[in-house]
Amino acid sequence: MVNEKQEKREVEKNVLFNVTMWPNPTIEDYIKTNCKVSNINRFITLIPFSLILLFSYFFEIFFKLIIFKEKNTINYIF
Repeated sequence: MVNEKQEKREVEKNVLFNVTMWPNPTIEDYIKTNCKVSNINRFITLIPFSLILLFSYFFEIFFKLIIFKEKNTINYIF
């Protein structure tokens, strides 16, 4: 609609607007679309959030106990 009005010169030359979509596309959707447009054939691996969270806790404990004694770390609690 805005584009049509711009083409007919019914609005100013430059218009700034925000757009939302529902349902929101997932990151997987974006990747598949980019691969399709770029003509790239890739296998997309999906990793559940719970598994990523589990690994993050493991690495946080590992680095705190064994390797790093960093004072300025950011910890997120879920």
